Amino acid sequence: MRQGRYGERIAHGALMVGFMSAASSRMRIGRTVSLGYDKVRFIAAVKFGDTITTQYTISEIDVAKKRLYNQ
Repeated sequence: MRQGRYGERIAHGALMVGFMSAASSRMRIGRTVSLGYDKVRFIAAVKFGDTITTQYTISEIDVAKKRLYNQ
């Protein structure tokens, strides 16, 4: 991929969303549905060897429906 925009291989966005989903499941708040993945935006390419950080900001919790809403 040297001819591409980034000049080297980058991680696929779906892989990053998978990591984010795994991070949310480790919050140990029970079985929930996390809404807001449609608002995910990538601000930079993730290259091989990069360290990534996932940060969740929970804006609302609906206990009755067992749903978390993130910003």
